[in-house]
Amino acid sequence: MSLVIILSTNNAFADTGSLLIILAINVISLKIKNHKWMTIIEVFVIILATYQNPVYAYFFGMLVYKLISEKTYLAVMPVLLATYVFSSYIELEILISTMALCAYFAYSISVVSDKALSLEKKHDNERVVHSDVKIDLSMRLDSLDKVEHLAKLSERSRISMDFHDNIRHSIAGVLMQLQAAKKIEGVNKRKAEELYETSTKKLARTLDMLREIVHDMQPADPIGIEHIKKIIEDFNFCEIDAIYTGNFTNISVVYLEIIIVILKEAVTNITKHSKATKVIVKLDLNDKFLRLYIKDNGLGCESITENLGVRSMRNRVQNIGGNFSIGNDNGIVIVSVFFLAERSVCYAHINS
Repeated sequence: MSLVIILSTNNAFADTGSLLIILAINVISLKIKNHKWMTIIEVFVIILATYQNPVYAYFFGMLVYKLISEKTYLAVMPVLLATYVFSSYIELEILISTMALCAYFAYSISVVSDKALSLEKKHDNERVVHSDVKIDLSMRLDSLDKVEHLAKLSERSRISMDFHDNIRHSIAGVLMQLQAAKKIEGVNKRKAEELYETSTKKLARTLDMLREIVHDMQPADPIGIEHIKKIIEDFNFCEIDAIYTGNFTNISVVYLEIIIVILKEAVTNITKHSKATKVIVKLDLNDKFLRLYIKDNGLGCESITENLGVRSMRNRVQNIGGNFSIGNDNGIVIVSVFFLAERSVCYAHINS
């Protein structure tokens, strides 16, 4: 459009100056945030330039584009009126086409921009929610760690008190009697033998007491991975193959408890509904995640309805940031994944 004006004008200096002013106004408008006054100035400059050269009426299309992009639709009316006034000096079909194209492109770009801003805002909100979930998960995991640590400290304290109050005093008494027996052995042999016999009996009672303390330290039911193995061993509905990969010695009791709940619920459903002849259980552990895989070769289900048991399993896994899925593959398949690295991510987020 600028090139057409330059080539079609007789007064090159005046038209080129007007063109440069219009372009300068547009550049300044891009640099400042509130450019409504610049738009008003641009309207007057284009009107004056159009009085001088009617070809400048094509620039009213640029104004329409700008006003629709800024969603100042009422301001478009004066521009259209000015266009109508000067339309008798130029080809009306070309002017109308130019205005229509400018309006169409402005509206289309405005719609796309609004959608982009909406998606960006939605993405920001999701990031905030995701961040809040990570912080909440970190706090829950930290609380569970503290509870577990306090339980261990309490148990250690109890064992220490048992040793101090019972074993230590008993052994100290035996030691004193043996020392006394040694001192009087040459003077009163019978008394020394009595002390030796009493010390022997007391030492035997101390040994029995030590056995009781060690026995009390051992849980009545198996714990950790042994509990999981016990559940699988007790399952006698059909053949079950269990595969364990990784070192489960230091795995968190939080994950183990959830796995136990899922495993119990799964074998119960298999017993009641599946008519399966074989079940496969895989428990994989590495530095990144812990994965539980359960599959039976039973009837399955084309459309799985999540009952209370399935929802409970899903909620338990998702509450600590894991993934839970259940599906049908010639039988029911349950997969639960716990991301062990999630905890360090949460801590890093809090520290940052």
